[in-house]
Amino acid sequence: NSIPILKFGLANNRRIKRNNEWIDYAQFFDCVLFGSRAERLIAFLLKGKQVVVNGSLRYESWDDKRTGDKRSKCSILVDEIQILSPLPALRATNKVDSDEGFHEDIPF
Repeated sequence: NSIPILKFGLANNRRIKRNNEWIDYAQFFDCVLFGSRAERLIAFLLKGKQVVVNGSLRYESWDDKRTGDKRSKCSILVDEIQILSPLPALRATNKVDSDEGFHEDIPF
């Protein structure tokens, strides 16, 4: 019995005023969602959708298998998600186990 996992990237634009000029900084976060919600939400989480997530941070560290370098990252384990953009029609072609855009050497 396998548990569905949905991994998705989240971008946040942060605007800072420096020397009377506004500068935009993009921040990127990896999010992970488990269970039946992962199956239901995969059809609605399209690139560019505005969402709000609530969850806990998970810090991971590991040694890169190819280089031996130490690696680390922080992911958001999603407890709640709110889709702010209008919902599209259900996409039947997506698969829950898709992990496109994620590194193979990151353990989960």
